Amino acid sequence: MIMRDGTKTKESIERTSLRLFVEKGVAETTIRDIASAAGIAEGTMYRHYASKEELAWSLFSRNFTTLSRELDRLQKEQPRTREKIGAMIRCFCTLFDYDPILFSYLCLHALHGQIAKMTPDMPH
Repeated sequence: MIMRDGTKTKESIERTSLRLFVEKGVAETTIRDIASAAGIAEGTMYRHYASKEELAWSLFSRNFTTLSRELDRLQKEQPRTREKIGAMIRCFCTLFDYDPILFSYLCLHALHGQIAKMTPDMPH
């Protein structure tokens, strides 16, 4: 499947943002930092996201929702508490092995009060 340039640009923005948000923190990362590191113009950022805050929240909510659904599915498949906990730990370890930057971002974002912004439609 051939991706459109806009899709590649958005993916680059998101990966770059995750890395910078983990390294510097969301508050300390600027749109200019993200654009520069992604190799795009600042204006290009605004074609995809209205603000840095929207970008940060989008990354968190989409990935947190996916992780929550997977954890919910895993714990429902296990009859006993020990197996539930083991499955959940394996899920976290797999995420860390697969994408340590995303894992760190989700943990850091959750620890800094972003879970308070959860919307009713998000799994919890």
